Amino acid sequence: MLDVVTDMDSQRDSSQLSEQMVSTIQQRTDSRVRGLQIDVTERGITISGRVDVYHVLQLVLEVVKDLQAEYRVPVCVQVQVIQRPAAT
Repeated sequence: MLDVVTDMDSQRDSSQLSEQMVSTIQQRTDSRVRGLQIDVTERGITISGRVDVYHVLQLVLEVVKDLQAEYRVPVCVQVQVIQRPAAT
């Protein structure tokens, strides 16, 4: 599970930003983030989804880094690792 939370200016068009972020994340990850959800509020941005490999998480974090540079917002990243059951 991947959760990314940022603070942002409430004057931004949240719908447009959300659509742009979904498009950018899906493009950079070849649509490998399952259950991708982006919630933009005046308090911040939450990006949630599931990835199978660390590399895809890195690609999502690059999108967040670009967002931070463009909108100059502080970023707090929370990552939850869910291990698969051992193969028998």
